[in-house]
Amino acid sequence: FPVFQNKLSARPFHSKIRDFSYTDGVLSLIPSSFSLKIPLSASFLAGVFVVLFIIWLIHMIIVRYHWKNYGNDKLRVVKMNIYYFAGSAVLFGALALALIAYSSSVAAS
Repeated sequence: FPVFQNKLSARPFHSKIRDFSYTDGVLSLIPSSFSLKIPLSASFLAGVFVVLFIIWLIHMIIVRYHWKNYGNDKLRVVKMNIYYFAGSAVLFGALALALIAYSSSVAAS
């Protein structure tokens, strides 16, 4: 392991890396007064949710049509449908919970 010297101190560079604590170091780089405010209304995010749902619905109709008409193994098509709808339900559920949490936090402030 090569030893690189920092111009400001006599400690080798690699010893400074070993002393670096990621939790303290990364968080200490962010000033305590830092606040990120994104002015989005809950109704705008609900509209994004509806648009995403419509896009998903169109995609689902196309995919199901192709799986049903061009799929060779019917059991595999049934399994793919179960995986697809279960994954979609989890993702849309998480999106809906995030929307509810965001809208309640906006209403509280």
